[in-house]
Amino acid sequence: MTVDTLWLALPEHIPYPQVRMPLLLLALLIGTLLYMWLSRRNSTLTRACRWRLDRTGGPNHYVCAACGAHMDPPAGKEPRDCLRPRKN
Repeated sequence: MTVDTLWLALPEHIPYPQVRMPLLLLALLIGTLLYMWLSRRNSTLTRACRWRLDRTGGPNHYVCAACGAHMDPPAGKEPRDCLRPRKN
């Protein structure tokens, strides 16, 4: 399969490389931003969260290295929430 045959799958009314490449880059950008938004929306973690597995507290015990918060999530899960106290 050559490069010329790959372009045949796209609509014929769009000029060959002049318009298709920017459309491809735009679709790639939108897909990347959508993935970043979807992966972040169920988490309150910030750059200040530093969860570390601490087996001295149990098999699934986590301690935040930044603020010292403790958490025991369900087995096989990692912390997805920041427990740092909010500043008013």
